[in-house]
Amino acid sequence: ILLAYYRLSGSGTPETLIDDETPQGTINGTNLTFTLNAAPNPVVSLELYKNGVLLLQGVDYTLSGTQINFANQSVTPVSGDVLCAYYRIVATP
Repeated sequence: ILLAYYRLSGSGTPETLIDDETPQGTINGTNLTFTLNAAPNPVVSLELYKNGVLLLQGVDYTLSGTQINFANQSVTPVSGDVLCAYYRIVATP
């Protein structure tokens, strides 16, 4: 599967794009909770990667506001893993 993302300027709904944010939390293999700097809006815009692999929202983790909760210790990051988050924040009128 090949996915392409791009941005166009225009006069649509203002939004902020967050690229390559590292969620806050202890990466130790037992911590299941991490925090983003802002709440993704829409929620489904969150793309969370662990070591370059896209994790599935609702399967590998859940999102509540700014809080990411991993499903279990088999998917939570261990020491040396890298978490990256990409998401949108769309202003609501």
